[in-house]
Amino acid sequence: MACCNMEGPEAQLLAVHHVPESSGDARSRELMHTVRRLGYSGLRCQWLMVPDHYQIVQIDAPDVPEAELVDAARWRIRDLVRIPIKDAVIDGFLVPDERVSGAPGKLYMVASRRADAERVTARISAAGLRPDMLGIPELALRNLAALHPEQQGGLAMLAVSAGDTLLTISRGETLFLCRWLDAGMDELSGGGLEKMALEVQRSLDFYEGHLSGGPASRVIVVPRGVNDVASLADRLNEQLALPVEALNLNSLFDLPQPLSAEQQTYCALAVGAALEPLS
Repeated sequence: MACCNMEGPEAQLLAVHHVPESSGDARSRELMHTVRRLGYSGLRCQWLMVPDHYQIVQIDAPDVPEAELVDAARWRIRDLVRIPIKDAVIDGFLVPDERVSGAPGKLYMVASRRADAERVTARISAAGLRPDMLGIPELALRNLAALHPEQQGGLAMLAVSAGDTLLTISRGETLFLCRWLDAGMDELSGGGLEKMALEVQRSLDFYEGHLSGGPASRVIVVPRGVNDVASLADRLNEQLALPVEALNLNSLFDLPQPLSAEQQTYCALAVGAALEPLS
C-alpha cells in the first residue's frame, strides 16, 4: 500500500505499508484494520489488479476521435479476449506512431470481468477507502518511469517476481510496449538469465525499429516481492547493450526517511499505482 499527494507541482510519496498476504475475508479484515490504524479512512484509492483479473491486447487504433476510441474498438476485441464482452469492463489507451506524422497508431485495450471489478470495488469500500479506479501494473510501471530524470529515448522497466516478469517501454506519459515474460527470479539459473536477456533485447530492438525511431536509454529492474534485484541488474548489464540499474525509490522522491530495501521489494508497484492521477 502506498500513499501519495498529487496536488502540488511534484508528486510526494507520503508513506508505504506492507499488508501481509492473505485471502478472502482475512484479507479484507487486514486491509480494513490497516486503513483505520493509519487514518486513511475516506481517502480516494486506486486498486492495482493482479494479472489473473484482466487481459490486455493491442489492436490498430480505429480512425475516430480519441474520445470515441474505446467504444469503437470494444467489439473488435471480442475474439481476442477470454472474457465475454457483455460481462466485461473495458478501457483503453492510445500508443501513437511517432515514426509517421498523423498515423493512427495502436490501441491497448484492457478487459476485466465485471464481477471481479465489482468484488474489488466492494472490498475497497468496506475497508473505508473511496474507490476511484482499478489500475494495471503496466501503467504503474509507466508512472514510475516517468519520474526518472533520464527520459531521452525512453525507459524499459523490468518488474521481476519469483515466477514471471513484466516488461514495459515508455517515455514520459506514453506507454509504447508491454509484455509478460515467462522467466522470473526462480528460473534465472541454467540459461534462464540468457533467455530473459534475449527477450528483453528483442523487445528493445522492436521498440527502436517499429515504435519510436530511436533506442531506449536504459533498463530499470523493479522488484515484485523478490530480493536481490541489484544483483540481477548487474548480471543483465553484462548481457544487454543498454545500461541496467535497479530501481531506487529514494532517488525519485524527497523523503524524510529513506525506504528500506524490504519496503521497496513489496511496495514499488503500489507506489506506481498511487502516482496515477485520480479521476
